[in-house]
Amino acid sequence: MTKSSSSDVGQTQALEKALLAFHTNRMTDINKTIKELWQKTYRNQDIDYIQVRARCSLLCISFML
Repeated sequence: MTKSSSSDVGQTQALEKALLAFHTNRMTDINKTIKELWQKTYRNQDIDYIQVRARCSLLCISFML
């Protein structure tokens, strides 16, 4: 591996880590808002709240409700 390609790999890993951290923070904010809205509008007692869950892999992010 050349010095240049080693640097590219390091930058790619740093970018991936930053994107994952950003995504995690955004999902936390989104779920907080969804939970608040759900609890204000849904009046039955069978479901306390809903949330979006994500499973991240190298090239794919799957979302579930």
